[in-house]
Amino acid sequence: MPTGIDLTYKGSTNTKVLELYEALILDALKGDHSNFVRNDELDAAWRIFTPNLHWIDGQNGPKPVPYLYGSRGPKELEAFAEKYGCKCANIG
Repeated sequence: MPTGIDLTYKGSTNTKVLELYEALILDALKGDHSNFVRNDELDAAWRIFTPNLHWIDGQNGPKPVPYLYGSRGPKELEAFAEKYGCKCANIG
């Protein structure tokens, strides 16, 4: 006679397993802020990144380089990577 077996974490215990956002919100309500950044960190991140966003959205920002679906990306990528010391391995 076949029997079923549940090998999931949820099936191995009688305690309620929280969904990801439930756990995150519960941690915040308990005062555990380890999953979040402080206000000064967030301000610094926006101060650093906002000029880049303006450049990306502006007329002189980077333009997308088309490449074939399923390929390794634009041919310019390899030269760009090598410029910074990265070597792309040939796979396949």
